Amino acid sequence: MPENMMGPSTVATAMLLLGEMGMLREFLRLTPGGVALRDPVVEKEMEAAHVGSPMVWTDSDGYCHSTVETMRLMFRAITAVADDGKIDADALRSWLPTPEKLIYIAEHEHVMSYMGTSHPSILCATLYTRLGAWDDAATVVNGILSMPEVADDLHRFGTFMHTP
Repeated sequence: MPENMMGPSTVATAMLLLGEMGMLREFLRLTPGGVALRDPVVEKEMEAAHVGSPMVWTDSDGYCHSTVETMRLMFRAITAVADDGKIDADALRSWLPTPEKLIYIAEHEHVMSYMGTSHPSILCATLYTRLGAWDDAATVVNGILSMPEVADDLHRFGTFMHTP
């Protein structure tokens, strides 16, 4: 399941960087994560596939490959970023995680370190700017920038990466 998230997020990242929001909106409608946002049956199947994937792991310190909630957040956030219409601030605030939660995701979820501009914490920081919550956006970005580089901190993922 997580492998189904990497391809679409890579393509979505390219579209974000190129400013191709119309193309991104169309693309997201066709991805498993985009469909799951609209179809509870697909969402339930994606959750089951994610939990059952041999790629998904969690260690005793709370570091992990990824969580179902964060995968859902990534698609919800990228869909919101791609929407160039007027935002519903109350609806956005109802699901947007706190800056502290976004920093936690960036630090603890290993697969997310490969997401680039489609990383859910970066996307959500962008959404904070749309709400005019610049301090919250800055908290997320500064929290991420203050983390050690993955290459300098591989022991976090030692349980998974160095398994014989």
